[in-house]
Amino acid sequence: FLAWTTTPWTLPGNMALAVKPDATYVEISFGNERAILAKQRLSLVEGDYKIVKEFQGSALVGRKYRPVFDYYQQADLKGKENAWKVYGADFVTMEEGTGIVHIAPAFGEDDLALARANDIPVVHHVGFDGAMKPEVIELAGLQAKPKEDPTRTDVEVLKLLVKKNLLFKKEKITHSYPHCWRCDTPLLNYAASSWFVEVTKFKNTLVA
Repeated sequence: FLAWTTTPWTLPGNMALAVKPDATYVEISFGNERAILAKQRLSLVEGDYKIVKEFQGSALVGRKYRPVFDYYQQADLKGKENAWKVYGADFVTMEEGTGIVHIAPAFGEDDLALARANDIPVVHHVGFDGAMKPEVIELAGLQAKPKEDPTRTDVEVLKLLVKKNLLFKKEKITHSYPHCWRCDTPLLNYAASSWFVEVTKFKNTLVA
C-alpha cells in the first residue's frame, strides 16, 4: 500500500489505513515492486509502470498489512485484532496524496473517530512531554515537534524508512500548523481522557 502522511512523526503510532470505498484503485508493477494506490493519483508515480489490476476501494476494506514500524505488534492492546487493517472512510480525498491515508488514532480528529467506530487501538507513542517513548527504540527521547527545528524528527523518521527500503517518495509541502500563540511552540493534536463537572446543576446550592 502506498500510504501517505504530512506528519511522519506519527508513523510509529500507525494503527490502520483508510481508503475511499467508492473510488477506483489500482495495483501497479514497476521493476520488481508492486504497489496499490488510487487510480486518480497515478501521476505521483515516476517512470514506467504497468497496471496489473483495477478495483473499487471497497475491495481493499478488511485487508491486513504489516506496519512500517513494528514497535507495538507484540504489545497487549485492547482491540488489537482490529489493528493494521484497511478501513473505508469518507474523509479520504483524491485531491492530494495517494488515496490511502495513514491512521494514527491518538493524533488526529478523523483518525480517532475512525478508531472509536471500529474499536481500533489508540496508541500514544509520544508522551505528555512531547517526546517519543522508550519503546520507539530508534527515536526514543526525540521531541515530536522540536521548537528550534520542527521537521527534525520527521527527517529522522524518513531516514529510518529509507533504511528499511520503505520510502516511495518524499516532497516538501507547506501547510498551516497550530502553534502556541504565547511562545510559538508547535502544538500536537493529542487524544487524552478528560472529565467535566456540570456545576450549573448545583450552583444554587453552592451559592446558598
